[in-house]
Amino acid sequence: MATYKLHVNIDDSLVAEMKQLQYALCVAKKVNNSYTVVWTSKRDYNSVNDFSWVDEYQVGAIQSFEDGESLLKKTTTTPKKIAFGQTVIRGTDGLLKDASGQPSGASFTVDNQGGLVHLMVNQKIGEKFQTVWADPIGVINGPVELKPRPKVMVFFSRDMETATMFVSVKSTTKEIDYTGSTDQTVAYVPSTANPGTAIWVDGPGGGGANFVEPIQLQYSGDEGFIPIGEGEAGREQQEA
Repeated sequence: MATYKLHVNIDDSLVAEMKQLQYALCVAKKVNNSYTVVWTSKRDYNSVNDFSWVDEYQVGAIQSFEDGESLLKKTTTTPKKIAFGQTVIRGTDGLLKDASGQPSGASFTVDNQGGLVHLMVNQKIGEKFQTVWADPIGVINGPVELKPRPKVMVFFSRDMETATMFVSVKSTTKEIDYTGSTDQTVAYVPSTANPGTAIWVDGPGGGGANFVEPIQLQYSGDEGFIPIGEGEAGREQQEA
């Protein structure tokens, strides 16, 4: 089973400043077509920060999804391990049964027979399972396909901690696509086009003479990634 690795470099000139402004480095995982949970929020970051995970999953359920609230405060069903191609049944008693079916493909299913619920996906991050996604809409009855995507998103936030549910991110974000790869590096560096701000870039950081700064993006659950207006890159620093 492949181990996926993410390296997040933060320019030395920004580390102390972002900590002083009380920003956390956050990572989220895409499931189906959305990002909805911070699976890690790191405040003791350095100039080089490493994360790793594998394709091992659990499914669980909560009774409500609330933007900005922590899953740690929610009562959840006991999660069940599941592999791609398998199905977990949520019975009329609200409990999850053990997964069944032959492992295959790139998605798994929860067959909900217990009424309105919001499903969750946990993934093995490092040595333990952590919630990486929760359904913000909910489902009443029937089978629900859940497809973890090979994509993660990084951003800085003052307010979000590990397990915070969200529907949008107002600061600049960076989506990293692992299609065909298991090891990726991104960097948060000062902008030369807009002094006093910072931007997310691919690679370890530092562009050459012909480097063109990428358009910076915000995330919305309704609209996906939205370009931030010119001069607004790294606005999380300007909001301090």
